[in-house]
Amino acid sequence: MRKAISVFRGVGRSLVDNGLRSVLTVLGVAIGVGSAVLLVALARGVEKDIDDELQRLGADLVTLVSGKLAPGGMPNFMSLASLSTLKESDVALIRRIPGVSHACPMMLTAGSVEYGKESASSLVVASEPIIFTMRPTELAEGRVWSRTEADQPVCVLADTPRHVIFGRGPALGGSVAIRGKPFRVVGTLAPEPESSLSMGVFSFANVAYIPFRTAKRYFPEGQVNRIFLKTDYRKAPASVLEQVRREVRANHGGHDDFSVLTQETLLGAMFRVFGIITALLSGISAVSLVVAGVGVMNIMLVTVTERTREIGIRKAVGATRADIFRQFLAEAICICILGGAAGLALAQGVCATVSHLTPLKPVITSVAVCTALTVCTAVGLIFGVAPALRAAAKDPVEAIRWE
Repeated sequence: MRKAISVFRGVGRSLVDNGLRSVLTVLGVAIGVGSAVLLVALARGVEKDIDDELQRLGADLVTLVSGKLAPGGMPNFMSLASLSTLKESDVALIRRIPGVSHACPMMLTAGSVEYGKESASSLVVASEPIIFTMRPTELAEGRVWSRTEADQPVCVLADTPRHVIFGRGPALGGSVAIRGKPFRVVGTLAPEPESSLSMGVFSFANVAYIPFRTAKRYFPEGQVNRIFLKTDYRKAPASVLEQVRREVRANHGGHDDFSVLTQETLLGAMFRVFGIITALLSGISAVSLVVAGVGVMNIMLVTVTERTREIGIRKAVGATRADIFRQFLAEAICICILGGAAGLALAQGVCATVSHLTPLKPVITSVAVCTALTVCTAVGLIFGVAPALRAAAKDPVEAIRWE
């Protein structure tokens, strides 16, 4: 115990005596650790936002999309550029299946909502009023359209387009132009929970909802891009979804030209993608840690040369090779650990700033912290061995004569 205390006292004196050099070396390690932790935290934050959003949709919400899933379980986005294979008759069939409580079609199109001189680019979603029940959404003003308004030019605006075009003024009853067609605002939605997903234009916070039948009349080129359905919690979902697949397949002439996406499927696919991204970012950041480790080794080799006389004197008064080896190895490890701690503090500060200024909510996990400190210790151990061996191998007589 006394020997360990003596070693760390020596390490402290050495770091203080070479303050500028120590600070610069610690900074190199801190930048490597901070960048690695920050990148992983950003990826984890986005992953958590996706998880939260899908959980808000509900575990019993299922989506039918056109085309087959791409490898890895992700939707095949290339199919979005082509004609959708989904039909209105699919919705009618699905509604008759026991175990399906609700089903509705969705027509998706990019467009703009205009009011006077104000304009907001939004995702236009044409569907039926039941969609607001399937995805519980709080109304800020007004109401959703009724069954008697299913073919009328009415709309419900999400929070973003409502505030962009109306500001703080009244929105209900206002006449807006959606893709150049006049619509009357009958309701507006409460703000969505802030997340990194809201940074994109096509988020639930930036949607204009219109009746499906009205959209068919106004935009005849539109398609059924999605079918939302909600399963009855009293029925086994696996058997219900299998019957959905059979019915829709039969309605498509026996062709499997659609996919059924559950929340579990979406989460699994998203997490696989983010797992790959996180691993890639971690690998890129690891390069900077290796560079920092080489810097530590170079500084320690220089330190060994500068302290040659000190090494000779210590050996002359009884220090063993093992004592010298432990001293210099402990210095390298302490520099790396200090760099790791500084890097974690730097990453935490940047994450707090990003979280305050943007919708991104980075997440620094305990696993990331432990991994960062473990890697720093390993870097110090690996890159500190060569300088420590060089110091321990010096001949005391020659070392004392060193000028």
